[in-house]
Amino acid sequence: MRNLCQKLDLGGGATHQYTAVFEGLNREFDLGVYNLNYDTAALQAMPGAYTGFNDKGIFEPTAVHTRRGWGFLYHLHGSVHHSLEGTFGNEIRWKGNLLDGYLDGHEGGVVPIFETSD
Repeated sequence: MRNLCQKLDLGGGATHQYTAVFEGLNREFDLGVYNLNYDTAALQAMPGAYTGFNDKGIFEPTAVHTRRGWGFLYHLHGSVHHSLEGTFGNEIRWKGNLLDGYLDGHEGGVVPIFETSD
C-alpha cells in the first residue's frame, strides 16, 4: 500500500474531484473525518488536518480524547504513515515520509491466537 500511495497521481482529475468534495464540505461544516482506509487520499484532500500525532510523530491519546476542535483526520484501522516503535511495537509513530523504514509487526511472524487439531 505504501508503494501505491507513493505513485498516487495528485494531478489527476479524480484527485481534484475527491479534494473538491472535502473542500465543499469544509466550507459548509466544521469537518472532522474518521477514515477507515490506510491510503493517503484523505490526507491529500485535507492537508494540515490533525491526525492525533504531534510534529515529532508521537501519538497523543489525551489530545485525541479531549480535543474540542474540528479539522481532524483519524485513521481508525491504521495508516501507511503508522510505524511500530520497537520490535514488539509498544508505541506507534507517524512517519510523514513513505520512504522511511517501517516496522509493521513482530519480526518472528504471526503468533496464532488458537491452535486447531487435525
